Amino acid sequence: MMRVCHATVRDMRNASLGFLFLALVVPVVGCGDEVRDSTTTAGAAASSAADGGLGGAGGTAGSGGPDGGGAAGGGGSSSTGGAADASGGGAGAGGGSSGTSGAAGIGGSSGSGATVIADGDGHAYSLAVDDTDVYWWSMGNSATIYRVPKTGGAPSVFESGKPTHDVQCFAVDVTYLYWTNGVAGQLLKKPKGGGTTIVLYDNPALPPLRIAVDAQHIFYTGWQGQVVRSNLDGSGSETITNGTCGQARQIAQDSDTLYWTGDLGSVCSIPKNASPNTMISEVASGQTDPRGLALADSNLYWANNGQTYPGPNGNAIFSAPKDGNGTAALFAGGSDMTYPNWVLVDSSWLWVMFGNGTLRRLPTSGGPYWNQSTPVVQGGSASVVSAPPVQDATHIYWADTTTGEILRIAK
Repeated sequence: MMRVCHATVRDMRNASLGFLFLALVVPVVGCGDEVRDSTTTAGAAASSAADGGLGGAGGTAGSGGPDGGGAAGGGGSSSTGGAADASGGGAGAGGGSSGTSGAAGIGGSSGSGATVIADGDGHAYSLAVDDTDVYWWSMGNSATIYRVPKTGGAPSVFESGKPTHDVQCFAVDVTYLYWTNGVAGQLLKKPKGGGTTIVLYDNPALPPLRIAVDAQHIFYTGWQGQVVRSNLDGSGSETITNGTCGQARQIAQDSDTLYWTGDLGSVCSIPKNASPNTMISEVASGQTDPRGLALADSNLYWANNGQTYPGPNGNAIFSAPKDGNGTAALFAGGSDMTYPNWVLVDSSWLWVMFGNGTLRRLPTSGGPYWNQSTPVVQGGSASVVSAPPVQDATHIYWADTTTGEILRIAK
């Protein structure tokens, strides 16, 4: 099983080796979870769901009496075993003013069409997903890596303390969760079943950023743009690149090649079995602030954000064959497509996440943006997504940076 890191974009060129956490405005792509709305009657809600039950919607706000009149929402029932979390909001408090609506419970609708699978402590960033769980890093009350079952529940602490001070990126395989710590300059791994955290690389002067893992090797990018290959135990490290695309924004892989977007405006690649100091190849150049990167069959897809580094082809989704033979703008929205950050692709659709949490579904063939774009999740006006979304065969998962909630939606 091969897994690729999906990392929060934080520009290390301007970071000191202290607690500086700079999150660029980047959107999250939410995949379509099967959406089932709760049915609300007289301030209470009841529902059922194959994922474990929709939590009750919060009580409605009072209308200005002595207190709000909304009752707490009730938990939904679960068809997969285990009671749903009945954490609907309580009645609004008042004292002459309007009551406050309660929030949706875990497993309930977020109000955007997505399902909340875990509450957070705020500032949730990098994510990873495996066959059973979702992992994420939170900068909330303490820097912590959490995990929760993909169907939802109470988060558990996977790792905390110094190893998690600045998680830049995750990767996951059958046995381990891997991550990079930008401030400490470390690459680490820990058994998913529990055990000791292992430091695979430690150099604060040259911190690792993005990572990808296959059955034999770990590949990680450095803040000077180099790509390093090592064995899974961290031994045998060697720099395989000559040249740079700048700091890697996001990395993808197939069976024999690594691909990444760089902050100098290029999409680059190198064979995974390359000899040390092999010259990198440019799949595409002259791009405007390329960020999210996705790979499907013989094509690459990426989002040109254009906010931090404005340019002529920003606010657009591009595609190119993996061999770099021709680059095409699939969706050049201009003002209609404001700051796309991340892309995911599957056998049927291209999913684009924007910084305000809006997720849109597009045909991989391209075309007029608004005419072919389906708003799967409608975000707000604020920037709430600062880490790439992740996907499995049936769902897309992402974090709301503001609330710390982890959400999913069925494809």
